[in-house]
Amino acid sequence: MSARLQLGTCAGLERGMRLGLALAFGVVLTACSAQAPQVSVSSADSPNAECLGTGNARCFFRNSPVNLLPEPVKLTGSKGLFYPIAQQLEFVDGGQRTWVAPSRSLTDGASIPPLFQPIFGDPYAPEFINAAAVHDAYCGWGNENGPQYHTESWQNVHRMFYDTLIAGGTNGVKAKVMFAAVWLGGPRWNARSRAVFNPLDHVPQAARFAAMVQTKKFIEAYDPSTTQLSDYLDQTESMLLSLTPDRSSPEAAPEPAHESPRQSASATAG
Repeated sequence: MSARLQLGTCAGLERGMRLGLALAFGVVLTACSAQAPQVSVSSADSPNAECLGTGNARCFFRNSPVNLLPEPVKLTGSKGLFYPIAQQLEFVDGGQRTWVAPSRSLTDGASIPPLFQPIFGDPYAPEFINAAAVHDAYCGWGNENGPQYHTESWQNVHRMFYDTLIAGGTNGVKAKVMFAAVWLGGPRWNARSRAVFNPLDHVPQAARFAAMVQTKKFIEAYDPSTTQLSDYLDQTESMLLSLTPDRSSPEAAPEPAHESPRQSASATAG
């Protein structure tokens, strides 16, 4: 790729980021009054090498595909059903770290927050289910007493979800859209107390949904690297937080800042 083309691509991506955020901000302001942002949540730290697709020796599953037992579980507060996995499923990431979904841990499909599920298709599609099972073992409903639950930072767990999607055969654009949905709407927890919090829960659902729709359009138009996507999500989150003065959690204080991909020398582009 020529330097001219690279520069043109980067310039287009930057314009896309600005346009996408401007559109999202314009939509949500029709229903909400803006406040000056005071907090910017850090990007996911990315200590592991990039997972580049199926068949990559650096990223793979053991005991795949996951098998779900025909024992549906209905959890209080959930509209859908959860299913236990039949045997332990493991995922080895790009840094050769093993992530484990123990036998009988529960999953409800693609791990997408209910608010954003209308954007996506079948949560039990084959390319999603392995990723969902491992992700849910670390932060999903019904697994609170499991050995893996909240043993890693929410940033690393959500980034692992992206890697498992790629390793499971989900195309890069869709995997990034799903990662963004989990980042903006999924669970977060304090590294010390394990208490669950997400400052975006205070933002009106219409505003969050509109921002996710614009994020999806941005990803589909520009297919950004994971580092560029993290930048975009940081800016989107700051914009959303500016819509409400109450960003505190009644359960836990925000976590200490984590190193972001663009600050880490070990980070790689998507």
